[in-house]
Amino acid sequence: MKLRTLKLLFPFSVFLFIIIGHYFAELVSPNKATAWAYVLVFYGAWIIVSIILFLDFSDIQQMFRPSILSYWNLLPLIFIIPTIYFIFIPNKSLLTMDKWLLMNLIICFTGPWLEEIYWRGVINKLYGFTTFSFCFSSFLFAASHPLIFGVNSKGDSGIVAFVGTFFVGSIWWLCYYKTRSLRGCVITHFLTDLAGMAVYILTNKAALLAL
Repeated sequence: MKLRTLKLLFPFSVFLFIIIGHYFAELVSPNKATAWAYVLVFYGAWIIVSIILFLDFSDIQQMFRPSILSYWNLLPLIFIIPTIYFIFIPNKSLLTMDKWLLMNLIICFTGPWLEEIYWRGVINKLYGFTTFSFCFSSFLFAASHPLIFGVNSKGDSGIVAFVGTFFVGSIWWLCYYKTRSLRGCVITHFLTDLAGMAVYILTNKAALLAL
């Protein structure tokens, strides 16, 4: 498709993603044990299909070229300490060798790749490093978490989840802008999800330390 058509379709598809995702999360919410998994599959499948539709393989290769100004990749690490303090330390007793730990590791390894390509890569490929791409990417990335995951996950719900996700998403956008590579974003996103015990939060097995 022509770039102009893609520019028109992508914002519409993102709004549709969040709206459908929200109602889908509500639809599966009666089954508390499996709701998080259904939502996660929907979220991942939508992103994968979107990446296939909006990007070529060469686009993805370009997104993961070697970083310039690579020291900017250290900036997102400022979120690791509060994440460890507010989530990891209070819930570290949950980390045992079981299926939940395995699922957590799988999500932490795969999620950052998909999310960074979708929320930072696609928007900047279509619109460049502009104010619009920053606002669109950061705000809707933040909104997607409480509106989709937050329906069934207390740790991803409410204004705290939105604000935290907005700030970390903004930092990842800035990191991509400065380095022109998603390498650092994916690595620090992985570390943040790992410290944030992603699956344990999604399944309400872990909780945020009270602010």
